[in-house]
Amino acid sequence: MNKKTPAKAASKPSASKTSKSSKSSKTLYRQTEGFISRVNQDGTVILMHLSDVSSFFKLSKLTAIIWPELRQIRTADALVAHFSKLMPKHAGQLAKDVPAVLQSWLDSKLVEVVDGKESTDFDTKTVSMDKYDLGTVQSFDLDKIETEVLNESIYLDVFAGSDMRLKEDVTPVEGALAKISALEGVHYKWNATARKAAAKRGVKTSAKRRTGLIAQQVLEQMPELVRADEKSGHLAVNYAKLNAYLVEALKELGRKVETLEARIEKISRKS
Repeated sequence: MNKKTPAKAASKPSASKTSKSSKSSKTLYRQTEGFISRVNQDGTVILMHLSDVSSFFKLSKLTAIIWPELRQIRTADALVAHFSKLMPKHAGQLAKDVPAVLQSWLDSKLVEVVDGKESTDFDTKTVSMDKYDLGTVQSFDLDKIETEVLNESIYLDVFAGSDMRLKEDVTPVEGALAKISALEGVHYKWNATARKAAAKRGVKTSAKRRTGLIAQQVLEQMPELVRADEKSGHLAVNYAKLNAYLVEALKELGRKVETLEARIEKISRKS
């Protein structure tokens, strides 16, 4: 990734590039190696390349649904055929848009042309859209990312938050063991409210038991790890950042064990 431009207005991949890509509809594509992604609650996908922590991409709507399929080797024809089965009323539009999207991503180095065997299995089984919407691709650089962070997501927390070059006012996590001890790990199933909210985002839920934490408990101990949805007010936990507390809690517990071992050894010597 070598983009260093400020955040651009959202733009849809131009269908004018279809003719350029149609002649290579059998070309094999795959996500460029080194990209990591995060799926937001609203279904958008955030991309960052490990070699460039200052640039980000945001995919929405259908582009965000197509992107994960390119973890495997695909052709434009195969993608068009698969999504046409899921969205038969829009088969004609897909035949124009998908090659254009791939060409746009190729130009942006989001995908690359590869050799190998094309995958015939697809993860996407359904597409829930009130109306056809190809979506947009936005790019951001570090100078403009703060506005997007404040408005919607946590790009820096998720992707770039480990780089010391991006941090200031660094202080250690204190009292981690007590805070971790106050939390309760639970098994649970999604209730009707959660299933309904997921369905609105086009996400399928199952009745299987899950494992996690109670956000309200985390909020009391580690408020910076909890975010509230702007519309529903429902709370979500940033589990990745919980690791910092776990690391310090283990170190604190280790020090306690070492102290106890030293006392036991001292008593043993006396006896």
